[in-house]
Amino acid sequence: MFFKIILVSDIVLCLLCYVLMCHDKKRAINGEFRISESLFFILSLLGGALGTILGMHYCRHKTKKPAFKILVPVFLLLNLSVLFLIYFYT
Repeated sequence: MFFKIILVSDIVLCLLCYVLMCHDKKRAINGEFRISESLFFILSLLGGALGTILGMHYCRHKTKKPAFKILVPVFLLLNLSVLFLIYFYT
């Protein structure tokens, strides 16, 4: 049961990160107030890294920033490791 809760929360965070990444791209194009990079990193660390990566590639947003190219995939590996551990040890 605990694994299912964590999995659903990760899926929700992934969807949120994807939507925010696409929304931030539109704001960047229009010269509007932007979404903080630290928010993307926090949400990615908490479980939304896959959504952030998909948003980066689909929207072509923040793909040249070294912090995003390095940290977000590391967060994805961390997210998958935590899911693996929770699945097999609960």
